[in-house]
Amino acid sequence: MLLVLCTPTFVYALTFPKPIGLVNDYANVLTDGEEKTLNGILLGIEKNTTDEITIVTENDLQGESIEMYAVGIFKEWGIGKNGRDNGVLILQIPSEYRYRIEVGYGLEGDLNDAKVGDIARECIEPNFSKQKYFDGYECTINRIKENLTPMKNNPDNDSDKTFSIMVFPIVMIVIILAGAIGLSWIAWKG
Repeated sequence: MLLVLCTPTFVYALTFPKPIGLVNDYANVLTDGEEKTLNGILLGIEKNTTDEITIVTENDLQGESIEMYAVGIFKEWGIGKNGRDNGVLILQIPSEYRYRIEVGYGLEGDLNDAKVGDIARECIEPNFSKQKYFDGYECTINRIKENLTPMKNNPDNDSDKTFSIMVFPIVMIVIILAGAIGLSWIAWKG
């Protein structure tokens, strides 16, 4: 209980850098071109799903565990949409050979711990161990994207609205016809 009460204060005592975009390479493991490419992919995912994936590389965890640091930066930056908690943080500390993928509660149905673990083992570990950071991020992002559902996650998607607009008049016509047929049947029998 004491740990739960003390944790938020300790996490917020940390100082986090200000976000500069969806790709925040403070450890300088990516080239400018690689950052631009990854940022473009991430913006496309956000546009199609509203889900926000953020990459952060850091040199130092300020003495904190990577888990607590990830939670702190996730909350401090507000990764994901407000009220939807649909963000993903990919945090890397290259100097310590550590990484963490933190998933917001709103995406845990799409990206549970088992899927995230599989993605890390297939994409991050083999590439990061060879210092192929861009390849690791690109693979990770593509695998995460495969698990996101644009229709379900994007309130701006028009297909649900179009379906409702098409179905409503048809239902109304059926109800009116059924009523008219019912009344004429009663009149004919009556």
